[in-house]
Amino acid sequence: MKFNLYETDLSAIIEESLTMPFFSDKKVVLVQNAYVFTGEKPPKDMSPNIEQLIEFIEKYDGETLIIF
Repeated sequence: MKFNLYETDLSAIIEESLTMPFFSDKKVVLVQNAYVFTGEKPPKDMSPNIEQLIEFIEKYDGETLIIF
């Protein structure tokens, strides 16, 4: 799966990361324009929940490889 953080809400990316992989042992989620790690201001119509992302990363132990 491929996402652009300028166009996709962070919660949708997290939700996709939590779904089980189909026809494979692993799944890859690629997140482009991951401004949450660069200090760049988010687009005006987006308000990312950084705390949600931190909580997800701290507790995540799933079968999906997430690349930011």
